[in-house]
Amino acid sequence: MGISITQINQDTYLLSDNSSKLYLNSTVIFTNKGPIIVDVFRDKEMFKQICNFINSKGWNKPLAIIYTHWHIDHTCGNQLFKNSRIISHKDTYRYLENFIKNHLKRLKVKGILKKDVNPLLPTETFENEIVLDLGNKTLRLIHSPGHTYDSILVYDVNERVLITGDNIIGKEVTFFMPPVIPPDKPDANHKDLEKTYEIISTLNPKTIIPGHGNLIEADKLLSYNKKRYKECLEKI
Repeated sequence: MGISITQINQDTYLLSDNSSKLYLNSTVIFTNKGPIIVDVFRDKEMFKQICNFINSKGWNKPLAIIYTHWHIDHTCGNQLFKNSRIISHKDTYRYLENFIKNHLKRLKVKGILKKDVNPLLPTETFENEIVLDLGNKTLRLIHSPGHTYDSILVYDVNERVLITGDNIIGKEVTFFMPPVIPPDKPDANHKDLEKTYEIISTLNPKTIIPGHGNLIEADKLLSYNKKRYKECLEKI
């Protein structure tokens, strides 16, 4: 299973699994203090390719891992760094803990997840926003419900690169349709996604990295997602 690597700027790299219809993305941001990994794919073999990449850049391990939301394709790969600093929204911990307790075994039996998958829970959570001062980088982590209630945006203030998780997806991905899916539904409202689009517009990023799909111009990608969202609501 091959991972393609795209350099976004001097310090930021997009790692993409284009071998399936998921078009799943992970992002590595190199800082003076160490690499930050945003989302970790869905199994250990895929995550190893991220690790090999950061090793090739002279780092033995990540400084921190960030989960944009709890879904298994973004959180189940990290099993190699059990003492990692893992940052997420506070409800990501709650949803992922519930998944591990009540659903993980069933998905392994069905073959949806490999038998050796054991997701690591976040070690550090926040409610509204936190700012990470990483020497040459400042990252804003912003709670942004939409795709899921616990979703966050990760914004590189210096380079104006915005990592959106699945609040924004590429045109290639046709099977993710808002609003959210359980167990988020009791907490979430599809109107949350509209507010998140407003936050993204206000940030005015130069580059948007979607949770799934290929890169295109930031304004075109946001416009496409707004259009698709409207079309989905008309079908509800």
